[in-house]
Amino acid sequence: MLPALSLRFLRLDRHPVPAYLIPNSPRPDPVNPEPSSLSGDRARTLLRRLRDLNLVAGPVALSREACVTIAGCLSLDGPAEAGVRYLLRFVDGSERTLEIGWNGAGLVMSVAGPGSSDLRTLRVPIACDREGRACVPAIGARVKPDTTDRRELEHFLRRVVRAVAR
Repeated sequence: MLPALSLRFLRLDRHPVPAYLIPNSPRPDPVNPEPSSLSGDRARTLLRRLRDLNLVAGPVALSREACVTIAGCLSLDGPAEAGVRYLLRFVDGSERTLEIGWNGAGLVMSVAGPGSSDLRTLRVPIACDREGRACVPAIGARVKPDTTDRRELEHFLRRVVRAVAR
């Protein structure tokens, strides 16, 4: 014989379960919204800001022993849509060129050395969060594309350098 069910379990006036507790809920989650892709205009604005501010920073730690200095923008005269190039100076005295571009789906970042075999390229998706910031989760960076705050753009550039120059 089965035990009798209590009437409190048969009530129909239960509270509905919140959408965030239901797996694969069709309703959007307000806490963790889905990121949208970054528009071409906002990506170009970000590249223009990185070019026009001509940031100089250093040292940027790559590991315990290695660091690099950002020695300024090399593409001040060219269009930002063609990519933004920065000069990187390493501790050993070598210089390399960091190039940041946008290909419609994400950022394309590369570091080229003096030899043709010294090219390292990283392609990462870039999205726009709820607050309008450009987010690159692969390198742990986010920035408002239309900001003119040097510290915010320098922080973003440091993240780019750490990701691609290692």
